[in-house]
Amino acid sequence: MGLDAMKNQKNDQPPRADDQLTTHPSANYSLLTHITAILLFLITFILITVGGNVTSLDQGLAVPDGWTTFGHWTLIAPPSVWWENMGTFWEHSHRLFGNAAGILSIALVLLAYIKQRDRIWLPNTALLLLLMIVVQGIMGVYRVTELSTALALIHGVFGQVILATCVLLVAATSKLWINYTKSWKPNQQLTLKTLRIMSLLMVFFLLIQLILGAGVRHSKSALAIPDFPKMHGEWIPPLTQAAVDAKFDEYKAQKVFTREYTVSQVHLHLTHRLLAFFILFFGLIYFIMMLKQSRISPILLGPAFTVINLLFLQVILGILVIWSNDYPINATVHQACGAALLAACVWAAIRIHLAAAGTYLPQTTSTTSSPQKPSAQGGLA
Repeated sequence: MGLDAMKNQKNDQPPRADDQLTTHPSANYSLLTHITAILLFLITFILITVGGNVTSLDQGLAVPDGWTTFGHWTLIAPPSVWWENMGTFWEHSHRLFGNAAGILSIALVLLAYIKQRDRIWLPNTALLLLLMIVVQGIMGVYRVTELSTALALIHGVFGQVILATCVLLVAATSKLWINYTKSWKPNQQLTLKTLRIMSLLMVFFLLIQLILGAGVRHSKSALAIPDFPKMHGEWIPPLTQAAVDAKFDEYKAQKVFTREYTVSQVHLHLTHRLLAFFILFFGLIYFIMMLKQSRISPILLGPAFTVINLLFLQVILGILVIWSNDYPINATVHQACGAALLAACVWAAIRIHLAAAGTYLPQTTSTTSSPQKPSAQGGLA
């Protein structure tokens, strides 16, 4: 409660309207729930990275049975059937991390319903996440049994959505979130309407880019435009099938490439590349705005620098994928960085929401009536 309002109440006087705190249901912090949410986020990120490496190595069918690993239940499959071969090692490891994510998501649901019943939306969201992970696992199985590239693409993108949901749960179980929701006060200095819209647009643009990136990876279009910064030696690449065929015939004659690509693959690669630079430009504006507002709300500073650093790194990694002739490790790191960037943007959007909703007023014994600056302490929100 604002200090002026507390003084007025002591004198049996009603608090002024501009000093009233917004009333919210109290919420209790559970360290165990928060740690479980963090572990689930980390396991999910590793799961996505390992899955990306499976795709980079083109080993998605290294383990040909969907529900088991060479006839064994995945968790107890003997190392002799999967350890020594590179393809089976990565594919089986991906399945092991998937099982770990499922077990942790069950634990998170139980903890949320036991310890966070005062915020029923939180355990319900944890339950939704568990269902998403179950659906993701089923998609992974049928991707193998049905030999479906389209399902593999959806499986990869849906994993990113799951990671974003994990970020929300990590934030919602943190002390910072709870402190804000207990101590919100209408913030006249920081409405952040434009910044909130930009945060949502940033997440939306990244999801579109992730879909395009998954399309590039699964259609093997990473080298449909094999040079950078030019495209097939020009600033405008060939945009018809005849022009594409002529260009790759030229490469074959020069013994540079022996692959063949369709004009659709060139268009897909070009769209992915152009959107990357649009997002970089948009992200720079987004970063500057967050940096400016962080003078009032310091909790925006960490997400701002995380987003911009990952954004530049992602562009650099994308260029290295082309320059390295789509070397698998580079492609995997590029994909993992994209997942981290999406997670960082969701984190930034959450912080902007908290900052815009009000100013956190920590408990204090000071008699001053001036508003406190937001605290950046407590939890990983």
